[in-house]
Amino acid sequence: RMLDNLLANALRFSPTGGTVTVRLGEVNEPATGLVRRIQVVDEGAGIPEEERRNVFDKFKIVSLKREGLSQIGLGLALCRMVAEAHGGQIYVMANEPHGA
Repeated sequence: RMLDNLLANALRFSPTGGTVTVRLGEVNEPATGLVRRIQVVDEGAGIPEEERRNVFDKFKIVSLKREGLSQIGLGLALCRMVAEAHGGQIYVMANEPHGA
């Protein structure tokens, strides 16, 4: 469900013909040991830096750089709940020059 929500958001906010990349891997973290990492990278307009902290809040409205696009709902909040329920974490990073 989590991956489905992340992919749906990436596709929804990417330009027509844009690329959405999914990366799966393992990283050895000093504090926690082996960690499995899933990355979903898109070429959308990106999320303003000041809004990234709250993007996983329930019913959060996020104004995107491209005029006329906004998101409201539970999709990313659900992703955070799933990640945390499995002892994981989720975060957003800028993918310069586009996307997140």
